[in-house]
Amino acid sequence: MNSSDRHQGRTATEAGWHISRYNIAARIPGTKMTVIFNTYRRICAVYTPIELHIMRVLDEVSENHPLIGRLASRGVIANYDEREAFALQRTLSCAHAPVGGVSITICPTLACNFECPYCFATRGRGKMTPEVQDDVVAFAARMLDAANAKELTITWFGGEPLMATDVIEALSPRLIEVAEERGCKYEAWIFTNGHLLSQSVVDLLLRCRVTYVHIPLDGVGVTNDATRRLVGGGPTYQRIVDNLGLLKPPIKTLMPKSSRGILQTCESSASSTSMQEQLETEGWILRPESTFSFRDLTDDYFQITNPAPWTKAFRLDF
Repeated sequence: MNSSDRHQGRTATEAGWHISRYNIAARIPGTKMTVIFNTYRRICAVYTPIELHIMRVLDEVSENHPLIGRLASRGVIANYDEREAFALQRTLSCAHAPVGGVSITICPTLACNFECPYCFATRGRGKMTPEVQDDVVAFAARMLDAANAKELTITWFGGEPLMATDVIEALSPRLIEVAEERGCKYEAWIFTNGHLLSQSVVDLLLRCRVTYVHIPLDGVGVTNDATRRLVGGGPTYQRIVDNLGLLKPPIKTLMPKSSRGILQTCESSASSTSMQEQLETEGWILRPESTFSFRDLTDDYFQITNPAPWTKAFRLDF
């Protein structure tokens, strides 16, 4: 760092800038570039060696360095306490709940049957205990009462939540009862890798009033299997695609157009177009579903409609 950068007023550190605690970084093979996904801002971008160097020397570089604004806009550096901001966001969410609802994400287990190399999960073991289930129900009741909410939305997450369907089946009727006692609408989502879906599991989801099933893929065929693989190795793509046929209305199936994580940025996953073409070739009807996009990402999902014998002959334009 040259002396002119060091002595132009305050350094970036003195101005309060620090590296975000929510960065996940990976080197792009065969290049000098690094991809960083900031989980707080939900922004994934590629960074040059000079940008990484600036991040390492915030205590030396001027707060007015031209790269500071770019790094800040992507969330990889921040000049505020992100944990306090998270807490404030939760508080504001509750404050606005009288005209909305309460959303609770529940992990019935942290265990998973996949070992995706980029996953943040620790692949824990065990399931949610009955005592914790009691606490979850009590918490949902307190939140609905405190917020005077009109809707309760449950998101089943993990790990792989379908490895603990008994917990989902035990908790769902209790949560539905808590909502209905207060005149609240009840809605449930599940984020699953889709590998464990079966007709009996789908029947369970219907009983538990799970209406949205989110299934990610990292591409088509072997591209997906290279990263979304079984524990110990093994392909997953074809079984997941086969299982999609089990998900019929009233269940709505949502699939990201393409991975927005590290793999997409590294261009090692198939494009959304090829994924769409593959599924449409097999008879699926896909339509953009921007309603369920995150933040400023529009048309982020396809809603998948179960194939019927006439779908290939009569294409529907949504």
